[in-house]
Amino acid sequence: MQLAKKITIFCLMAFFFVRFVLWLASLIVIYFGMWAQVFFSQLSIVENVLGLLNVLGANGIVGILVMVDIFINYYLYIYLRGVYRNIRT
Repeated sequence: MQLAKKITIFCLMAFFFVRFVLWLASLIVIYFGMWAQVFFSQLSIVENVLGLLNVLGANGIVGILVMVDIFINYYLYIYLRGVYRNIRT
C-alpha cells in the first residue's frame, strides 16, 4: 500500500515540477526576447507581453490564477516532495 501511495505522489510531484520548469523556461525566453527587441526593433515582444497582462487583468479571478500559476506549481511540488520523503516503504 505504501508503494502505491509513493508512486502516486511521485507522479503528481513530477507533473507539478514539469509545469513549473515549463513556466520558468517560458519566462526566460520572454526575458531574452525583450533584450533581443533592443537590437531588432521589428520584434514586438514587449507589446505582446503587455497585451497578455491586460487581457489577464480583464478576466478577473481566472487571470489572477493564470498569473500565480507558476507559484502554485512550485509550492505544490515542494509540499509533495515533503510528503514523498515521509512515506516509509
